[in-house]
Amino acid sequence: MKNPPGKTLLLASAISLISVDVLVAGLLSLALLLGGTIFALSGNSPNFDQGAVGVLKYLLIFLFISLLDIAVGIAGIIHAAKPQKAALCTALGIGSIVWRVFPAVVFLRWFSFGNIITPLVIYFIPPVLYLIGACKNKKAADSGWQPVLPGPNGPYGPNPYGGPNGPSGGPYPKP
Repeated sequence: MKNPPGKTLLLASAISLISVDVLVAGLLSLALLLGGTIFALSGNSPNFDQGAVGVLKYLLIFLFISLLDIAVGIAGIIHAAKPQKAALCTALGIGSIVWRVFPAVVFLRWFSFGNIITPLVIYFIPPVLYLIGACKNKKAADSGWQPVLPGPNGPYGPNPYGGPNGPSGGPYPKP
């Protein structure tokens, strides 16, 4: 096997973490910009000010979590083919699941209507898959996995013409 067993799963989940969180970070940045503008224009309404400050705090926390997940995704892409770095990816995967709990709790608190379980399950799928891929790589690293590289005879067995360039050392065999 040329690639470690968890490489594909780790790469796919890391890419989904990055793509989703870039979108979320962009939307949160826009919300922070608009929220800050509304907060600045609000005047002296104490109820609105307290609510706006609370919303801005939550938006900043969500933005920070999205940026952490982007960093986790980048680390997953960089280390997907390196089973010796699986412990780092495992720790990052667990961290990603843990710090996604806070937005999920806030989401449950704010939106307590309709079917909210499905979005929450979908929200946790990428870090769980990331963790599974990292665990597969860790298992491969613990068992001494090494990539299968082509040897001197090539990946398909011995060369019938002698060496890699034929018996004469040139690119073609002697007639």
